[in-house]
Amino acid sequence: MLPFSVSVKIGDKVCDLGVMEADEFSNISIINDAKKAFEGDFIKEYDIMKLCIIFPWSMQRHVLEIDAALLAMLEEYDKRNLDNIEFNIDVIPYASEPPNPNLIGQTPNSNTETQPNTTQSSGVVLVDSDVEPDFEYIPDSESNGDSNVSLFDSIVEAEDSVDVDVDGNGSLHCDPNEMGGHHSSDEENGATRMVRYCVKHEWKPNLDGSISLSEGQVFRNVQMVRDVVRRYAIQEGFELNRLKNDQCRYTAKCFNDTCDWRIHVSSLPDGRSFIIRSICGGHVQCRRGKKNKEAISPWIAVVAGKSINSNPTISAKSLKNELHDNFGVECSSQSVYRAKKKVLKTLRADHENSYAEIRKYGNILIKMNPGSMAKVHVNTDVEDSPKFERFFVSFRAMQTGFVKGCRPLIGLDGCHLSSAYGGVLLSACAMDADNWIFPLAYCVVESENTDSWSFFLQFLREALQWNTQKAICFMTDHQKGVLTAIKNEWPTEGNRYCFRHISANFNAKKEFSSLDINGLLWQAAKEGSEAGFKQVMEKIKVISVGAYNWLMSIPINSWARHCFDDRIKSDHITNNMSECFNSWIKDDRDKPILTLMECLRRKVMVRFYEKWDEGEKMNDTISPYARRRLNEAVDDGRKLIVYHGRGEYHETVDSFGKRCLVNLSEMSCDCGQWQISGFPCAHTAAVIDYCRQYTHEYTHWYYSKEAFKLAYGGTINPIPDPSMWPDAEGAPPKPPKRRNVVGRPKKNRRREPDEGPAPSKSFTKHCKSCGSYGHNKRTCSKANQQPYRVSRNQSKKTKVNQHNL
Repeated sequence: MLPFSVSVKIGDKVCDLGVMEADEFSNISIINDAKKAFEGDFIKEYDIMKLCIIFPWSMQRHVLEIDAALLAMLEEYDKRNLDNIEFNIDVIPYASEPPNPNLIGQTPNSNTETQPNTTQSSGVVLVDSDVEPDFEYIPDSESNGDSNVSLFDSIVEAEDSVDVDVDGNGSLHCDPNEMGGHHSSDEENGATRMVRYCVKHEWKPNLDGSISLSEGQVFRNVQMVRDVVRRYAIQEGFELNRLKNDQCRYTAKCFNDTCDWRIHVSSLPDGRSFIIRSICGGHVQCRRGKKNKEAISPWIAVVAGKSINSNPTISAKSLKNELHDNFGVECSSQSVYRAKKKVLKTLRADHENSYAEIRKYGNILIKMNPGSMAKVHVNTDVEDSPKFERFFVSFRAMQTGFVKGCRPLIGLDGCHLSSAYGGVLLSACAMDADNWIFPLAYCVVESENTDSWSFFLQFLREALQWNTQKAICFMTDHQKGVLTAIKNEWPTEGNRYCFRHISANFNAKKEFSSLDINGLLWQAAKEGSEAGFKQVMEKIKVISVGAYNWLMSIPINSWARHCFDDRIKSDHITNNMSECFNSWIKDDRDKPILTLMECLRRKVMVRFYEKWDEGEKMNDTISPYARRRLNEAVDDGRKLIVYHGRGEYHETVDSFGKRCLVNLSEMSCDCGQWQISGFPCAHTAAVIDYCRQYTHEYTHWYYSKEAFKLAYGGTINPIPDPSMWPDAEGAPPKPPKRRNVVGRPKKNRRREPDEGPAPSKSFTKHCKSCGSYGHNKRTCSKANQQPYRVSRNQSKKTKVNQHNL
């Protein structure tokens, strides 16, 4: 077993004990070393301390009372390859003034010279083996020297002398304020014995999480008794018959009359703590059952709460399988539904609290990231209780990075949130030099409409402070709300339409659904020259005049590549950058709004650091994406023939005889790809190679290493704990009104007509008639065209008859 690095925490203080071998660990040595480090002295006879640990893999707290438990803990750490151990030491305050050390372990009338030798331990004072331990009953002046008095009688004896309570951490202690100043020895002994016994015998689960019950175990309250006994019954596979169940006592036995298992628990003198008085019998005469009525919804909500919180859409069937695998019990569907409803109700309360803290969150973002923008918009129709509507966020690092190092193309899109109160997340993304998404701003709104898009674009323009002399372009879908908002907020800027949405709208029309011209549509959109565009459109016109007219009715400069502004230096015809952003955050859409905002901030913060580190490690003057694209252009350019005249133009001819003129000084090519994208095309690469120059020298600056580093040169700072957030002006906003849609909620994404069925469905259905996937023989279109079909049995009979002939 490898050595461990040990630290000890007492209250708010932490000390490092250094590296210790496994054979050096012991309960008393760790407590002695910790107190020596904190107070400069070892523990005294009257010190009551217990060594505890919180396992990092389960967050369960355990008390290590003996060295055997400490050794078992070390084995668990060694199995999990963990070498850092942090212990907690709980100091139990003494009931009164510290006693005279010479009187420890003696009766009041005993001679001090005959006291036994004592040694210290955590939680109790240990004496030699031939002397009774201190936590058991020792006769005092009121016991008349009767050494046969039971332990329970000694606990009852302290009822009139001290009040024992449970503190905020759930540990038992005596309140010194209620004890007064000086006390007689019997009050002191009774209170001390009671506290020490309760601390030592407080119930805790086993290291593996299982439950064991025995006489003398102490519980904090009656609710804890009920929960532990119920969990024990589920663990052992039997049902309970509760004979007594009130605030003073709890008695239960096995529901099977032939079984003799029985438990009796009653309260201690403090009126809150409970102790197991007796437990007897075993489940020898009864069988273990899978269905257990003790597995009720509150218990399911506790044991399956983490699974439901992490995946609120988890099915009842999955939860039932998880409970059966972990606890060996079969729960009813109704119990699972009720438990899930309880957990989701608590989750909804978290959502409400998140909306109430949204203003504070916006203030702390601006405070920790100067120059950033965080705007909260509420519905002020009701002044006393304003309702949340919109929240806009854009960090300064995003703004400066886009202005300094990104191409001026912004993709706009929205995705629906699946949290308790719904909503839509609007986003603005750009592309960096390596063609990765560059988040620019995001905003939570009530729905995707003209007003919400205008709110988003208004603050986006204010955050960027864009120079009107520079070109900028937006990439959107063909939705009226966002198009109207762009015209209102950015009237002079360009706008491209995502051609995938245009193609989907084309295929959705009945008059064009039978036309197989998708290839021509995309070819027309990708053509970089006007002549090539017209040739493709003429082919479409020959097939369908209606399709030609419908496509030409859409502004050509918004979807045809040859009409794009060559100052943007981007040839994208789809809004894949926004789709990538939506896929990047899809696992966080169901979280409360504050959690969602924090997840986005952390994602962007980590992304900026990682990309900056990649930029520092680049060994090329251009980005890896640009280098790959140039290598492809060079490979294609080697297949061309180059002719050079006296002028500035070079002529290239491909294998089909198609000519193209290239001008290196003007950085232009007849195909149009070089001017629009900023990358040398195959024709340009052939001419550059012919002139014995380098292609990266003719690549636009937007794809350089310098631009990449400028884009990610900013920093997004973390924020402190919510308890340190400054107060915000105005009343805390309430959650927005939940809009319930008529009908059953749809879980799957609505697919476009040209996408086809989902992959999970296309491979589950297999047609036995034609052998294709995606349908069965009942819906097969080719089955009706066959003159007849021979069944499998008939084909077998035919083969047998042919063999006999």
